[in-house]
Amino acid sequence: PGVYTVQCRAYNSVDEAASEATVVKTAYVLVVSHCTPVIGVTTSEDVGINYVSITNPNTGDKFENTSESGVEYTDYTDIGTTSLNFGGTYNFEIKRNTNINPMNRKIWIDWNVDGDFDDAGEHIATETSATTLSWTGSFTVPSVEKAFASSTRMRVGVSYNSDDNEPCGASSNPNVNRIGEFEDYSIQVVNDGDMPIITLIDADTLYIEQVATQAEVNYISPGATAYDPSQGNITPVEMNTDVDQTLPGIYYEIYSVSDASGNEAASVIRVVYVVADQTAPVITVTG
Repeated sequence: PGVYTVQCRAYNSVDEAASEATVVKTAYVLVVSHCTPVIGVTTSEDVGINYVSITNPNTGDKFENTSESGVEYTDYTDIGTTSLNFGGTYNFEIKRNTNINPMNRKIWIDWNVDGDFDDAGEHIATETSATTLSWTGSFTVPSVEKAFASSTRMRVGVSYNSDDNEPCGASSNPNVNRIGEFEDYSIQVVNDGDMPIITLIDADTLYIEQVATQAEVNYISPGATAYDPSQGNITPVEMNTDVDQTLPGIYYEIYSVSDASGNEAASVIRVVYVVADQTAPVITVTG
């Protein structure tokens, strides 16, 4: 395990010194090794995991796995990799076949692929001590700035009642008796490749009247919304504008947004005309 630099060197055999070229990729290969969870010396078919699923609510695509409980740890990363989109929201379900004993459940994902589950946002869900057969919930994948586009691990852990339930096991000491079970699954965060779409609120051309001073400015842009196929509504949208209501002229509002994968939407422009003041003053008699 570690971070490795790769160097590629090439040259012409006729004149090695004069023709040599070298390319260096710093920190190009990342090799990680996740800890093997330890529960102690006791397993239980009741305090265990019998079913795990992840569902994309937008497409209905589902990964699911049924397993036998009573096993300390099972690595299921070899049964296939589930793709998750940056910024996407997914539903999960964890089941057990019996509910004689109370237990707690947790899920972790190593988003930055550094070999642990200790970074911010990597503990994605918790169910406190309960006797439920099924546990459901949802989680949101981080943006491209916080998650690494590579194969990584999702770890599901259960532990008896309110006993410790940490990524590396129900007990770090194999001589301490704990009841629990852990399973690992292969996850890969990917770019969905879809561009979000910006939609203006109100018209794409507006006319507003000039005002005399900045203190009298009353124009508030209607704004815009943005929709991404994977993330849904990703409003707010960034707006750059040069509108000056104190000076007649033609102005522009330029809207832009990127989704969690870094895909940029096509910019949308609103034209704003500031026209000469056409509103007559109002006289009110006092007394």
